[in-house]
Amino acid sequence: MVNRKRPPHNPFANPVKRVISGEIPVRRVRKKASLNDSGNSAGANLTEVTLKAWNNPSTEITLQVPSGSPCKEAMMVSGLMPRDGSPCHCLDKNGRIIDNRTVSRHSQFQIGVPPILESVWIEGTNKRGTIGIGHLQDGTKAFVPGVGNGEFVWVYRLNEWTTNSEARCNATRVRAGEEQIFRVGDLIYLSPRYGELTHPVYNSESGLLNRQMRVDLAPGTVRRKFERIDWIVEITSVSPLRGVLRTKEIFVPPHQLIQEKQAQKIKGNGKIKWCDWKKKFGFIKCDDGSNLFFHFSKVESEVKLGMKVEFDIVPGDKGPRAININKI
Repeated sequence: MVNRKRPPHNPFANPVKRVISGEIPVRRVRKKASLNDSGNSAGANLTEVTLKAWNNPSTEITLQVPSGSPCKEAMMVSGLMPRDGSPCHCLDKNGRIIDNRTVSRHSQFQIGVPPILESVWIEGTNKRGTIGIGHLQDGTKAFVPGVGNGEFVWVYRLNEWTTNSEARCNATRVRAGEEQIFRVGDLIYLSPRYGELTHPVYNSESGLLNRQMRVDLAPGTVRRKFERIDWIVEITSVSPLRGVLRTKEIFVPPHQLIQEKQAQKIKGNGKIKWCDWKKKFGFIKCDDGSNLFFHFSKVESEVKLGMKVEFDIVPGDKGPRAININKI
């Protein structure tokens, strides 16, 4: 009798199942995961959860894990996390981070980088060396304060404009993967709420711009000179998050003066009609029946289809667009 050794188990060796519409290969794997301290899930109430890759939803895995486990622990044993150091999280269908929510509340979720974050390689700096300059994946030139030449960083976009047919934007660096995404002394861009003391920045717990930061103005600063433009702020405290306006670093380009005038005159209301969750843009159905382009970075809350919003209308490279979007 021939003694044949059994090959080691390979969960990804299962047959590939194809979706009839489009013949897209979907890799489905079912296995039980042990997540408790003892390494034995026997006797625990198990929940079946399906995880998908955010950038490739056709890749998915189904696990059985203890019902009280947080989503991030299921993510760790899924095998779907990339190995390039990307700041991956558990995301719901709207791209909101749900790392610490239990799998019993989320039977399906995706794994990936929060949609608002983008990577950029800094290719140079301004003359003073205070603002790094690089290009995002779609070719937009990004200006990132507090970053030096040759650095690879994760950022989120703020104000966007076009100069000589080139798309440009202000962006803020996020120290993705670190316990504190901002450090004392960091320079960041933020889009201020005028007339208020606190302003929205990136929240690593939600993946949205809904963490509040207090910004102090130096004595003698005339606030109205810096309205309707992005601020450069130096962080002075991380707990609570606080900073001071760096007036000497702020440049007021002509396009922002135009946006200021437009935003003061034109405001609108409508509903979010359609979104591309991967590319982070969508369209708003205005109350007058027209459609208006917007980017996720201009929304002050979680993006949801059908959500009623109010916004400012500004000129863009391909027509009017919505900014300062708030849920009604």
